[in-house]
Amino acid sequence: MKYTNRADLLIAAGESIKMQEKAGINLEPVCKWAKNLNKISAMKFDQPPHEYEFPIAVVEGKAVFVGDELWYSDICVVASSKNTMTYKSDNFVQTPAYWHHASWNPPKPKTVLIELPYDFVKEHAEFKESFNSKILTDACRKAMS
Repeated sequence: MKYTNRADLLIAAGESIKMQEKAGINLEPVCKWAKNLNKISAMKFDQPPHEYEFPIAVVEGKAVFVGDELWYSDICVVASSKNTMTYKSDNFVQTPAYWHHASWNPPKPKTVLIELPYDFVKEHAEFKESFNSKILTDACRKAMS
């Protein structure tokens, strides 16, 4: 959000400090000035108001700004406003922001255990010797059908 005058800027700074402290930010409350991250306590707010940006949420103890990429379940999202996040992979469809479900870290890959029929393993003895992805793929397709 761009601020038109210093009074609006200072009100936004106060609201941002309350939001960050309530959310339990790990460090001191922050804002961006000229696209650089700064502690709010170090700011004089004597520059043009439109050059300041305040966080819209706090995720895992870290401030979230508009444009930041986060993970929501196994989908990468972009923070678009205080109340919405945008799916990157879905032609930028917006959804309500559930910040408490978001994360800065992508999900860990899941391990899938596939049990192959005994007769298949016996028939393909070379499968035991070296991993052959074509044989495994065929086995999975056969097992699924």
